[in-house]
Amino acid sequence: MKFNKLLVKGYVGKNDKNHALWLCMCECEKYKIVTTNDLKSGHVKSCGCLNSELLIERNKNNIRKKHGKAKTRIYRIWQGMKSRCDNMNNSRYKNYGGRGITYCSQWQSFENFDKWAIENGYQENLTIDRINVDGNYEPNNCRWITNKEQQSNKQYHHLLAYNGKIQNIAKWSEETGLPYSTIWKRINEKWDIDKILKPVNKYIFSDEEDVKYITYLYNDKKYSARKIAKLYNTSHSTIMSLLERNANEQNL
Repeated sequence: MKFNKLLVKGYVGKNDKNHALWLCMCECEKYKIVTTNDLKSGHVKSCGCLNSELLIERNKNNIRKKHGKAKTRIYRIWQGMKSRCDNMNNSRYKNYGGRGITYCSQWQSFENFDKWAIENGYQENLTIDRINVDGNYEPNNCRWITNKEQQSNKQYHHLLAYNGKIQNIAKWSEETGLPYSTIWKRINEKWDIDKILKPVNKYIFSDEEDVKYITYLYNDKKYSARKIAKLYNTSHSTIMSLLERNANEQNL
């Protein structure tokens, strides 16, 4: 026999008030022992999960009544921002909360976030963007831009994790001496992270029968500029530009 969410599985005895007790299985598959009176009166309708469901729904209704925007795009953007910063189960947490990125106390309230968004140019075709990729979500570091601009920024601010350090391509380029374009090309070609940021051997320049060569310090082999460009995933024009500088020794 079933009462609300509870299916009676069997009689288990009486309590200290001499009331019959029944073992019941809830629809959520949890078990609960309930008295005859509680079952018949409907005082107990589940193992407790129904109360949780009602509380969640009540909170949702309160939110809807409060600002009426619980199903809007701007509300989902606000929720997504908070989840990326707070929820360790969010697939993008490592690039946000995992790096210490958070949101200002003012934006803990949706109403405040919504007010800022409307006053600062929010439109349905725009997305939120942090001006400083290492900064938090806060009024002086956020703006609304198009998806195209967002993708462009993501390319520039693409994060690479290597040897326990997370940086964007620009910073890796500065640190390794590799051209920004070379690192991005290697990323697109799905190189292993160890190879993406791997510096190459040093070289010196020389002319031989009017053909420019690069002589590597590594076992003194000679390669044409076009060949070396291919070997190290950069352009022939980049190599030729370096040659034109007549540098004595550089890092590719």
